[in-house]
Amino acid sequence: MIIGIVALLVFLLLGMPVAFALGASGMLGLLTTQDLQVTLGIFMTAPYRSVASYSLITIPLFVLMAELLNQSGLAKQAYVAAYKWIGQLPGGLAIATILGGAIFGACSGSSTASCATFGAIAVPEMRKYEYDDELSTGTISIAGTLAALIPPSILMVVYGVQTETSIGKLLIAGVLPGLLMTVLYSLAIFLMVKRKPELGPAIPAFPLKERWQSLFSIWPLVVIGGLVLACLYTGITTPTEAAAFGAVGTYIMGLITRTLDIERTIKALKSTVSTTAMCFGLIIGAAIFTYFLTATGATQEFIAAVSSWDVSRWVILLMVIVIYIFLGMFLPSMGTMLLTVPTIGPLLFGLGYDPIWFGVLLVMLLEVGLCTPPVGLNCFVTSGVSGVPLAKVFKGTLPLLIVAILGLLLVIVFPQIIMYFPNMMSQ
Repeated sequence: MIIGIVALLVFLLLGMPVAFALGASGMLGLLTTQDLQVTLGIFMTAPYRSVASYSLITIPLFVLMAELLNQSGLAKQAYVAAYKWIGQLPGGLAIATILGGAIFGACSGSSTASCATFGAIAVPEMRKYEYDDELSTGTISIAGTLAALIPPSILMVVYGVQTETSIGKLLIAGVLPGLLMTVLYSLAIFLMVKRKPELGPAIPAFPLKERWQSLFSIWPLVVIGGLVLACLYTGITTPTEAAAFGAVGTYIMGLITRTLDIERTIKALKSTVSTTAMCFGLIIGAAIFTYFLTATGATQEFIAAVSSWDVSRWVILLMVIVIYIFLGMFLPSMGTMLLTVPTIGPLLFGLGYDPIWFGVLLVMLLEVGLCTPPVGLNCFVTSGVSGVPLAKVFKGTLPLLIVAILGLLLVIVFPQIIMYFPNMMSQ
């Protein structure tokens, strides 16, 4: 077991992509614990078996929906509509970024796509009105986390497949926490700018007629997001069918509004293939590494050892939270999930924690990791798109990370925030 884990750490430190690091270290570990024939058998069958799932079709469909929205320019329209309504408030453009990220998140499942989109849209606008770069980029980085929390969410789909949990209930469970975080981030920005007005000066109010006109430009987002959520909540379709409906609906909307042409469609398809290949590569690599851990009995030994501790289950949950925050500083969110859930999941479920509740909490934890140094992917993307130094982006994100921790505490103390809609679905 030690050889495989050491190999994984070495590969990651050398900069090898996480998917290949997981697969290669898993194979080395299997070679040290199993004979060559068994190892080759696993290596030949695991890739297909780990991704040959009807539920995983949801991933490329949700990614395609997000890419089509990005190419159609609807994300920019969402931001413009938001700042025309609230731009006159202290920090209004930054709050508009949070709201725009939430709206875009209702039609997308990718945090990095959200950061790239709003980094290109919002930073020039906020610079125009002399917003502080730290506030601007920190807001964009944290707004990106809403895309993975508000359904559709690629991370929740993968978690649902891993733990054999209802994907529909998982996706719906993210609605209230996503809205909660949207409100908390917006309120925090308002208070920060109220205290230091130079961070985000208020802009002149737009005429009421122009505000109402801005809403008409985002009707496709409202229709698509609303219908996908309705399909998931009512259960009239499976999550995969809802994702297919969303992707096709987005394309039709793009044709109706004439915001999509052949060139943009091809770009969206290429980006979808690239993102899907990355996701499936991670799933395959994690599957091979999981086979290695199972073969050594490490997973079972860990669960048995921790379960025997004479401590409260809340102490164990706190330990798990600390582990995820630490891992999030160095590993991408999906890699962390695929690597740990096969071990951590059964442990917590055995202690009585609900798989749906933990799934949403886990996504919130992983999204915090996307904004923490030294490998906060959202911050890297925002810095690259905006040209703002990475150190400034991390500094601007810090106050909002404190708000994210507050949100985590709220869903732990009040689990009904997560469980309200899933419980309604079961009735």
